[in-house]
Amino acid sequence: GLHPDALDLVDSRFVEPLRAKVKSIQGVFSTVREIRLSEDGLETWLDTFRTLKQWEAWQAHGQWIRTVHPRFAPNIEASFESASRLTEADRGRALEERDRLIATLRRHLEGDTVLCLPSAWTIAPLKTAPAEELAANRVKDLTLGSVASLSGAPQVSIPVATESYAIGLGVVAAPVNDARL
Repeated sequence: GLHPDALDLVDSRFVEPLRAKVKSIQGVFSTVREIRLSEDGLETWLDTFRTLKQWEAWQAHGQWIRTVHPRFAPNIEASFESASRLTEADRGRALEERDRLIATLRRHLEGDTVLCLPSAWTIAPLKTAPAEELAANRVKDLTLGSVASLSGAPQVSIPVATESYAIGLGVVAAPVNDARL
């Protein structure tokens, strides 16, 4: 079944088309059920993913940024500024949380199990959209993508078309089970 934590993030126009797509493919599975990966919602996955991503980005580029002082778009500059304040202790906590989250995911992805969750929360915004809209879109999409990204799990996106738009249904398998998808 569809991942209920993820459906909480989806534009209401796409909830029923996503449910219909899952229903259309569930016949190939012996058991279908809905699960929650986190009692706190998928934001826990995003927070952990973001901490590790920013820490790694600062390790790779921090010295260069402090030396050259490049000009970045405001959102990129804010991200690097946040990354510059992360400590080894922050990284350690995020690594522990990642291990906990991955263990939960693996318990749910035993055998030939797959997880279905939207690939995006809605259709892509226009290039002319205000910065706040682009930022909100990025956060929701990163939240949905953080499960596969953080755990190293393979994910395939299946198009789900409505009369006017298309969105993706992600199908996630356990790490190193790419062929299963």
